[in-house]
Amino acid sequence: MKKTSIFLLSFAAFACIFSPSFIKTPVLEAGSNRRTPIVVAVEKAGPAVANISTERLISQRHVDPFFGSRSELFDQFFNDFFGQSQKQMVERPLGSGVIIDEDGYIVTNEHVVSRASKINVRLSDGRNFEATMISSDPISDLAVLKITSPTPLPYVKMGTSKDLMIGETVIALGNPFGLENSITTGVLSAKNRTMTFNSQYGDIKYDGLIQTDALINPGNSGGPLVNIDGELIGINAAIVNQAQGIGFAIPVDKVRQTLVKLFNFRELNKIWFGAQVEERDDVSKGIMVSSIESGSPADKAQIKTGDYIPGFRKMHTQKKRRG
Repeated sequence: MKKTSIFLLSFAAFACIFSPSFIKTPVLEAGSNRRTPIVVAVEKAGPAVANISTERLISQRHVDPFFGSRSELFDQFFNDFFGQSQKQMVERPLGSGVIIDEDGYIVTNEHVVSRASKINVRLSDGRNFEATMISSDPISDLAVLKITSPTPLPYVKMGTSKDLMIGETVIALGNPFGLENSITTGVLSAKNRTMTFNSQYGDIKYDGLIQTDALINPGNSGGPLVNIDGELIGINAAIVNQAQGIGFAIPVDKVRQTLVKLFNFRELNKIWFGAQVEERDDVSKGIMVSSIESGSPADKAQIKTGDYIPGFRKMHTQKKRRG
């Protein structure tokens, strides 16, 4: 009897010690070894990552079960009598972006949002937005989007690519293969790489790229590459299919230069003034006029090829009263 009582008391004590109510969940202190600088950097930059999905209207030639893919002549004949032989389908590619301003401006790759009829953005906190395209440039492979929120949005602090160090820790954030809010880490492998990539516009040569071994997979495009301080140092842009563990990013200083052009184009696109412009290395002068259309407002204003436009001023005109 005594042995049985002792056994029951021991079992009860054992059960009490290991019960969920007895076990306390440890709270990580600020100085914990588990809360590494990488964790801190992700906490800073992660909320500003935009997971992007797009909808594109694409045409697909109708395949007849008896005649196969019809020729253009047959298509024209078929269209005249039975209506359109092509149908619209929707695809939803996935990519990434990063918020750079609390007002909701997002930087991403141009190829992520190219020809999109609708752009959807999802943040790490679960909020969803429909984004507006502000401007894009296929040559630099950068685009600016805008989302609207009633409250200020989280954004990443821009660093610089002037003082990048070979071997320093870098973190790539984004939406690889549709897996939202993923990160990969690695080191900065090289600077000032020159690569040529094939695009829908032909072969485009990129200079000054950052090379990293932080894995950049499909869906990471347009997402941020940050340093150990959580600062934006590049926009993830490409991977090399023939090699594993090599990725490239557009350095943040070049992103800054392109943003000047993209935001200027946002104003330029609203009006026709008859001048083609391009960005030069010395962006402090502004954008350079590369050609003038004869008889255009720019021609009448005596703007010449080679002139630099440092900025734009909105003009307000008075409406004439009828009478």
